[in-house]
Amino acid sequence: MNLKQARKTVIGSIYRAPDGNVVDGIHELEKCLEKIANPALDMVILGDMNIDLIKNNAQTKTLNNFFKKSMLEQVITGATRVTSKSMSLIDHIYINNNNLYSHRGSLDCGLSDHEMIFITRKYTKPTNVKETKYVRNYRNFDAQCFANDVMKINWGGNRTDN
Repeated sequence: MNLKQARKTVIGSIYRAPDGNVVDGIHELEKCLEKIANPALDMVILGDMNIDLIKNNAQTKTLNNFFKKSMLEQVITGATRVTSKSMSLIDHIYINNNNLYSHRGSLDCGLSDHEMIFITRKYTKPTNVKETKYVRNYRNFDAQCFANDVMKINWGGNRTDN
């Protein structure tokens, strides 16, 4: 995403299958992040990680340590999958610049057993952008003098009189 007067933002979407190996998945994600790592970029990594951050277990510790090392902060705090029997926080949004975002959360859209996760980037239109305008003043223009000046120019043999 490239907004005028704003830093470029990389947005990545992830899905990790529930039975996928967490360590292998993090290793693959690490390789991807190395390809796009740039301190001048803002990053948003989001998706269904199928790791429940409400629980405190080896999977969550591994994932949290990886994103902490990558200087990315998880910003969704409430459950994103709610059923009559359980609730879990398995849909995540990780960002590297918390000051750029005004709202984040999840919404029940009725499309899935997962809530939709969202984040809103702050953007203010620049107010002091100076635009240079060029203007020609023809108040003292003399058409005959201009025509005489043009006739005096050596056009290098490309001139034809018709």
